[in-house]
Amino acid sequence: MISHYRLLEKLGEGGVGEVYRAEDTVLRRIVALKFLHSKGDAERSLNERFLREAQAGAALEHQNICPTYGIEDHGGQTFIVMGYVDGEPLSARIKKGLKLGEALDIAIGVGEGLDYAHQNGVIHRDVKAANILLTKTGVPRISDFGIARIEKRSRLTTPGAVIGTVNCMAPEQLMAGEVDRRTDIWALGVLLYHMLTGRRPFSRGNVGKTINAILREAAPDASAADARLPPELCGIAVKAMSKAREDRYQHAGEMVVDLRRVKTALSPEQSSMTLHSVEAVEPSSRTVTLAPGWLPAAKLKWPVLALLAVLLAVLMMVLFSMRR
Repeated sequence: MISHYRLLEKLGEGGVGEVYRAEDTVLRRIVALKFLHSKGDAERSLNERFLREAQAGAALEHQNICPTYGIEDHGGQTFIVMGYVDGEPLSARIKKGLKLGEALDIAIGVGEGLDYAHQNGVIHRDVKAANILLTKTGVPRISDFGIARIEKRSRLTTPGAVIGTVNCMAPEQLMAGEVDRRTDIWALGVLLYHMLTGRRPFSRGNVGKTINAILREAAPDASAADARLPPELCGIAVKAMSKAREDRYQHAGEMVVDLRRVKTALSPEQSSMTLHSVEAVEPSSRTVTLAPGWLPAAKLKWPVLALLAVLLAVLMMVLFSMRR
């Protein structure tokens, strides 16, 4: 027992905390409790982030967002009380294999949830399959606002630091730039591609190669992995993952409109088509924080690198001539 909650089972554990299914013995309902790990000297900043997560979740009431009921303290231990989703994470569902119609319904639901969050000043910053919970009826609910940014609030991240899940980060997020709603739209494009193909679009087997792919390579077309996919749908994912933010959808609601249009045009055979399920090895599927200055080379554009290469070649020629 923790206060008036009876812990029933451990649902998961991450770098910051643990989540349990529990019974609220006063209101007689099942809830999810998230506890914060003790981190010594870092505990104060983690507590601030924990409070920010609860505030972000509590500000949002939408069918596609996991509800937050409150934050409590018992015996010096702080925990967030959230709605319990009786279902499974989308990451597990992808491995089993989705139908195309289901994938579109999920993308539409997540898009609507994000659009609502953005309208209320909340940027999630860590949209990925593991943070989308599916109810028994297949309704997606966005969870884990642990690194969310609330507009018009002071920042908790150290300037220049990078926080998020590497293989889902937008270029501006990787470069420690300003993030906004379009950063979440990039991640929604990654999620859509992941559902359609079973793979994340920029995953390259290790973190360094994945970062390079995100920063340098064009967004892949999902039809190259599965020719059965409607071209219009593949185009939606590509647009969402445009390198330049002004080339992406400017609002999640705009992306939802296009997704609905594609879904309406599907034949019954297309809608029931089972998508590929590939359990690929991901270089980083956990939320991480990278210290300021962790990626100086990534900030150099290719013309600068080319100029440095030419200067190095000239220098080597000069040294060689002097030796002769």
